[in-house]
Amino acid sequence: MAKNDQVAPQGAGALAGARQQNPACKYIRQWIDDLRSDMYMAVALDRFIHLVSGYLETVAQDNIETVKITKEDVYACLKYDDTVKIMDVDGREVLWLWGGWRLHDLMHKVAEAAAEKGEVAAAGV
Repeated sequence: MAKNDQVAPQGAGALAGARQQNPACKYIRQWIDDLRSDMYMAVALDRFIHLVSGYLETVAQDNIETVKITKEDVYACLKYDDTVKIMDVDGREVLWLWGGWRLHDLMHKVAEAAAEKGEVAAAGV
């Protein structure tokens, strides 16, 4: 599978079509939106799949729709989404969560915080 360093712009209806064909897309998009809300900037692809899959296993126990998430699902669901990039970093795949207008939004939020607080730092755990 080719790396997705340059994601094509979202085609009209292409993302919606992928979502209809693949129920995993709903959960992938939900998790990306949640991570962005928590101001995450990037997450290793294998960690992302582990988080989403763990969540789905838990809710499956409550008789909710059973869906498995694979790397191929992530690639298919994000193929035409220019707000996310899948990058190769030293042999590991990483989801960069802020592209397109979302990157502009993130920069604006960080700049506002810096103006208010004096500085903004990002730290990985």
